Amino acid sequence: MIRCAEYLLIGLALLLGTLFCLAELDRFACNVSPSVPRGCYWVEPGGSLQAGQIAMACPPERESAVALRRGYLGPGRCPGGTKRVLKVVAAVGGDQVEFARGGVTINGDTWPCSQPWKHDSVGRPMTGVASSTRALGHDEVVLLSRAAYCQGFDARYWGAVARASVIGPAEPLWIWE
Repeated sequence: MIRCAEYLLIGLALLLGTLFCLAELDRFACNVSPSVPRGCYWVEPGGSLQAGQIAMACPPERESAVALRRGYLGPGRCPGGTKRVLKVVAAVGGDQVEFARGGVTINGDTWPCSQPWKHDSVGRPMTGVASSTRALGHDEVVLLSRAAYCQGFDARYWGAVARASVIGPAEPLWIWE
């Protein structure tokens, strides 16, 4: 005879197994980074992107090497060898974007807390994107950490990315902060 606790353990195992499978299918992600609200998200691979949405993406390969070496991101399935990230879609194709020492400006509005850091939390130099102003191509996006988090490893250090590097928009299922 199976007791209630055993049913709970079986149910928990089934739930965790299901979530693992959904994560492998790029449909589910849990986030503990302050880059976006901490919680679990449902991802729509290939879904349309709009500014202001949260999206799951792979960082550019060149910057992934830095992220792995310095421990900003753990190993994962992205082409650069890192795990995927959740970031805010700050700009989409056609938006006017300026990268500067003072921060990232999108369509004339400076993204809060977007000034690139000169050094990371342990004093290693950080290299921000070269200063530039341009309209994004239709297949480009700018991914930034949420406005309240100033230390994110994001477009301030890798610039605009190809839409193809974005898995899809992520909708919160459960937020715990």
